[in-house]
Parts: sequence; C-alpha cells; structure tokens
Amino acid sequence: MNTKEQTIIKRLKGLADGTVEPIHYDEGICYEVDIICLKRGAVLQPLMTAHPDYSGNLKYPIPHPTMAARDAYMDAYNLWDIDTAYGRTRREWCKWLADRLEEKYILGDKQ
Repeated sequence: MNTKEQTIIKRLKGLADGTVEPIHYDEGICYEVDIICLKRGAVLQPLMTAHPDYSGNLKYPIPHPTMAARDAYMDAYNLWDIDTAYGRTRREWCKWLADRLEEKYILGDKQ
C-alpha cells in the first residue's frame, strides 16, 4: 500500500469517527478524497456501486431515508451532520469504504 492510499484510508476513517472534519460541509465523500487524489473515481466509484445500500446513482450514491439521493444531496445544508440520518449514513459509508480499501490494498500487497 502506498502513501496516497494510506492517506485516503486515514482520511475516510477520520471522517467516519469524527476525528477529521470535512473541508466543506456541503461537499461529499468524493470531494474529501479529491483533496488527496484527483483519481478518486478510479479509487472510490467501483466500491460505492458495490455498497449494499447504493442509491443506484453514481453521482449521488448515498441513499436518503425519504428523498431521492440527488435531492437529498442538493437540499442538505450539512451533508455530514451527525444529528441527521443522512449525515450518519455518509460517515458510515466512509468507514465502509476505508475497510474495503484496506482489504483491497492489504490483500493485494500480500498476493
């Protein structure tokens, strides 16, 4: 696993547990990873579509309990608000993505 991958995993874990604050509360996970790696699509998109709760919309993959994923993303003042189900779901996705990346790169390094 290279330094960039480690940094992405660390950032995702920090966003998940709240030890890292998002750069912009109105931007999503891809933006947060874009800060580290401009190739985020190659890194995250295949994983996002594999998430069991994937919304079906690659641009807005995080589902909302009562709204279309795009509408929820556009309407939210703070996408990361832990006091909302949508914000908690986004943080849970960060943990899930970090775990999948660790599996991919740790298993990949050992093969």
